[in-house]
Amino acid sequence: PHGDCPMSTLSVDTIQGKTTAGTVAMPSNYIVQKKLHAWTTETSSTSSSHADITGSSFSFTPLFSNSVLHIRFDVSCNIYRESASGQGMALKLNVDGTNVANAPQYDYEMYMRNFSGGTHDLYVPYSKEYTLTVTDTNAKTIKLTGAVYGTGDNGRFRVNGGGYFQSTISVLEVKA
Repeated sequence: PHGDCPMSTLSVDTIQGKTTAGTVAMPSNYIVQKKLHAWTTETSSTSSSHADITGSSFSFTPLFSNSVLHIRFDVSCNIYRESASGQGMALKLNVDGTNVANAPQYDYEMYMRNFSGGTHDLYVPYSKEYTLTVTDTNAKTIKLTGAVYGTGDNGRFRVNGGGYFQSTISVLEVKA
């Protein structure tokens, strides 16, 4: 308390906008909402064409039509190949059927090279963060796709190998 001003407590069950829009004006850079999507389903692929990562798809509905979404993924990955040739993989972030980020030109953003010897078998976390400005409050379908670099010599990638690992995608909506 300052001087003669008593402390007050404001307790409410609901804050509701008074206009027909039913929203409350929020200041810029205010965190509006956060959603964390987690999955343990394994995806295993021998394809060099991007395929959906099983379990990664979920829906997110922005509260404001001009928000900025900060989307981060943290994925448990494994690349494998039975040769001295290099092996790698790449993930792409997809929102409503469209790749939303500057994906790597080649499918080896994560890459490992053996100059002699045989099998590659690397388990690593794969993390990236992107921002996306929305233009409406329609629900967005967010998911990942992935592709392996080397398909020969039993080349493949896995996400959440054997279902023993967990991967996540988080969305933070910030008022523009």
